Amino acid sequence: MRLEDELSRIPDIKKWNTKNGIVYKDSTRKMRRATSKLGTQMAIEYEHRKQLITEIQELRGYWKEIHNSEFNRKTFHYKPKPADRTLERMFGRFEDMVEEPNTFENKKHHWVEDKDLDSKTEADITRICNSLHIKQKVHVRIVFPDGFIWVVDSVMYIEECGTMIFHEHFGRTGDENYDDKTLTKMRHVFRHGLMPGKHFLFTYEGYNHPSSVEQLQRDIKSIILGVL
Repeated sequence: MRLEDELSRIPDIKKWNTKNGIVYKDSTRKMRRATSKLGTQMAIEYEHRKQLITEIQELRGYWKEIHNSEFNRKTFHYKPKPADRTLERMFGRFEDMVEEPNTFENKKHHWVEDKDLDSKTEADITRICNSLHIKQKVHVRIVFPDGFIWVVDSVMYIEECGTMIFHEHFGRTGDENYDDKTLTKMRHVFRHGLMPGKHFLFTYEGYNHPSSVEQLQRDIKSIILGVL
């Protein structure tokens, strides 16, 4: 299975909640705090591995039910999980969120229907959300309780369970100035009790590791399976 091959290439990172905050560790590294630069990268790898495991388990479960159903004609039903209102309580309702205009300098404009996006990856994600019938708003300004302002790339709204998910794409990992800004954002996520893979979907690419539409689809589907 291709997903299992990808899973085998990601370190088996462990996560602990300590009195000093969240820490991560794998078999080759010392324990790192989630707010450190290496800890941030380990947090991303941990959530990526977790998403892959969830998707593999879901695919195996679907195949087993289909295999056991009479002539493969069984109708599948599910009861959505209760809505996670954490983001709504902290930042407001999806319906009230306002999209910011694309004012980024020196960036190309990528149009998807009526949305003006500033990168190819954001355009790909918007197309994926449209294909999955997921409501989405792009370039939404959120303000944390401590006053920190962040314009997230997009907000996805899962109507089946009334849950919001924020998405942020880190497109220049490896650039020191960019990584410092990424670290600041990740610190605010952890400080306020929010979790990557649950409240935030982080996707990333580096200069030598561009993202692919297939990977973006897997990431989005995996986090959606986690809230349904």
